[in-house]
Amino acid sequence: MKTPEIYSQLLKFQTLVKPIGKDATNPFYKSKYCTLDNIQEAIKQPLIECGLVVEQGIIESGLLKTKVVHAESGTFVECFFPIVVQKPDAQNYGSAMSYAKRYSLSGILNLTIGGEDDDGHIATKVEVATVKPVAVLKKEIIDAVSNAEEPEALTALYNKHQELHTNKEFINMLSAKKSILLIPSK
Repeated sequence: MKTPEIYSQLLKFQTLVKPIGKDATNPFYKSKYCTLDNIQEAIKQPLIECGLVVEQGIIESGLLKTKVVHAESGTFVECFFPIVVQKPDAQNYGSAMSYAKRYSLSGILNLTIGGEDDDGHIATKVEVATVKPVAVLKKEIIDAVSNAEEPEALTALYNKHQELHTNKEFINMLSAKKSILLIPSK
């Protein structure tokens, strides 16, 4: 099976994009984070050089859809991120949108952001928790992700293994496999 062009260009993108530094401070939690503007500026030229276009927009059910498209072939990958707003006002909605866009871009493009980022407090009002050591992926979990034939099977794996929700490798594997399963077959 031929690999869609999007993957070779995403690989090229990874060699071009540099780690992105934090450029803002959350005054409420005295923590640093990377702004959406900083992320967009850092990825702009590498995206152009790879012929990639990013689309972000709201879809039904309060989800932000982020789609990375290879302009020449039309192949794409996409992800969805919930927009969680605690109070229905413009400030909270704007904060939740910015948060969702930043994290969606960071995830789908596998960006390296310097240090810990917990700026999402204003959108989620979650206390900063001590980070627990992440569980190591076992062979049976890796096999289960690899052998999944439907996106629903990936959702079931995610729900079953809550101890792995902070494991970046697990999340990346699920996202990559879901993207592959969602590619229309010709």
